Amino acid sequence: MTCTLALTLSECFSNLDFQFGDRRINRRANFMINKMSKRSEKSLSEIFCNAADLKGAYRFFDNDLVTPEKILLPHSVETVKRCQQQSIVGLLQDSSDIAYDYLQCLDGFEPLHTNVEKGFRIHPLLAITEKGTPLGVLAAFNYTRIESDLPKKHRNSLLIEEKESYRWLLGYREACKLAEQAPGATVVSISDREGDIYESLAEAQNPDIAHKASGALKPQSIVR
Repeated sequence: MTCTLALTLSECFSNLDFQFGDRRINRRANFMINKMSKRSEKSLSEIFCNAADLKGAYRFFDNDLVTPEKILLPHSVETVKRCQQQSIVGLLQDSSDIAYDYLQCLDGFEPLHTNVEKGFRIHPLLAITEKGTPLGVLAAFNYTRIESDLPKKHRNSLLIEEKESYRWLLGYREACKLAEQAPGATVVSISDREGDIYESLAEAQNPDIAHKASGALKPQSIVR
């Protein structure tokens, strides 16, 4: 279904076209979304009030077919449709740290900085109208820090794909894709000064990059 700005949250998240590769998982996802959108401030155990539904939710998240990208896909598709109705679209990208320091037994996370010893980083791309009205999340990149074998002074020798700053370049590339998908809109890629990296500026100046929109469809880029 096409979700307009006038619809409620629960209406937007009903009968979504999930593509997990298993109809049962698709149905489970829609059931969970319907429940969670009505009680989004609650924990899973408070949202799913019986043991069967709660167990089904845990099994859903533990399924190898379920990925963050597939969960977000139906919403991303509708976000593009809403962007196509606009004359100007801002695509904001920034990072947030999700901290799990209170879970002492949790393994697999490296420190993100002095205030987060255990956690992961999420880097969403939020599309907005000229007046600042949210249109949806176009994409989101998630990662946890991996301890590098290289000393910090040698990080400059790494390829951009091996650096955490790669997320800003990926965000700009998503803006390029959106410019192609919504040719009637002026797409403006907006990031903070962390996104002021050579690779993003180089791609914005290079019309021969294969993945990037060409000519007038190239997004504008603003670093705030």
